[in-house]
Amino acid sequence: MTMLVDAETKLTLNGLQQFYCRPEDSEKNRMLFELLDVLEFNQLVIFVKSVPRCVALTELLVEQSFPAVAIHRGMGKAERLSRFQQFKDSQRRILVVTNLVARGVDIKRANMVFNYDMPQDSDTYLHRVARAARFGTKGLAVTFVSDEADAKTLNEVQDRFEINIVELPPIEMFVEDEILHGLQQFYCRPAENEKNRMLFELLDVLEFNKLVIFVKSVPRCVALTELLVEQNFPAIAIHRSMGKADRLSRYQQSKDSQRNILVATNLFYLGKDLKRANMVFNYDMPEDSDTYLHRVAHAAMFGTKGLAVTFVSDEADARKLNEVQARFEVDIVELPI
Repeated sequence: MTMLVDAETKLTLNGLQQFYCRPEDSEKNRMLFELLDVLEFNQLVIFVKSVPRCVALTELLVEQSFPAVAIHRGMGKAERLSRFQQFKDSQRRILVVTNLVARGVDIKRANMVFNYDMPQDSDTYLHRVARAARFGTKGLAVTFVSDEADAKTLNEVQDRFEINIVELPPIEMFVEDEILHGLQQFYCRPAENEKNRMLFELLDVLEFNKLVIFVKSVPRCVALTELLVEQNFPAIAIHRSMGKADRLSRYQQSKDSQRNILVATNLFYLGKDLKRANMVFNYDMPEDSDTYLHRVAHAAMFGTKGLAVTFVSDEADARKLNEVQARFEVDIVELPI
């Protein structure tokens, strides 16, 4: 049965922000993790088109330490109910599903929906995004449009419900307030061979819940972590040369606050859920402004006490820092030490 358009329009327009973005199919995961880095949500529902897609995406999210759970048509009733209860009780805040649960599921605290795969028709779109619309004025729905067929379906949705779904603004716009208000950003100018001395001086005087130190290479990550541990700092490393099980184990130690200093390469920065981190050090300058954004966002999410410090060791570093300031219209000042 098709619902009346008037009722559907009320659901979609009343307090629900709707956007689309245009990743290639092979770029969907990168886009997803970028959004998860900067968007705040109570609970998120991600809709996909098939059981294999549902299983693979959930495994990837869990690997990156996001609290995700999957529900799909290949499961028995008891397992589906058990998994849904985990989500409903907020034991898992991200639910990855096929259209099995698009209709008739009451998810009170969900305020965000991602159409990772385009729904097959406007009815399905409505029932999917209604999950977020029920939350009220803070609801957000984002649809991934990867080809002409997706674009055609999105146009049909807009025509039928008389709504305007606009392209998602650049990601930095979602975190601009967090970067400009509540995140203190500084740079300091140690020579390359003075970085360790500067780091230990800062660790002696700054208070933090959890600190993430970003470096540019695996050898750098290993050496710096060993030095920190040698100096009795509770540090742990994560880098691209580790196996999946080792990375997850080490990340869990950091997440559980067994180790409150995490030294990481860029393998790590996208898509990690570090709610208690309130300080980021760019021991090595990020390669571009996008990387800078995703690094410091870990501290920005903490709120007014966030702090980001970037080490500027040569002219190339200085140029990149200037690019960051120009792009995000922020003033990063020298650290008063």
